Amino acid sequence: MRTTGIVTVEVTVKETGDVATVHTARGPARLQGAAKDEVKKWKFKPFVRDGQAVKANGFVSFNFSL
Repeated sequence: MRTTGIVTVEVTVKETGDVATVHTARGPARLQGAAKDEVKKWKFKPFVRDGQAVKANGFVSFNFSL
């Protein structure tokens, strides 16, 4: 396939740091599935507000290159 490019996915991270959902992806269509599958495996450090872990939304970019 030899497809390259940057894929950006929007994720919601639970209070525990686990990925709750992957909302959208932008970038080469052939690479979006791989980016979504990979980010679902990640564990984040919980986001904290006023001393309490909170759910958070954010973006993660993957740079696919040869």
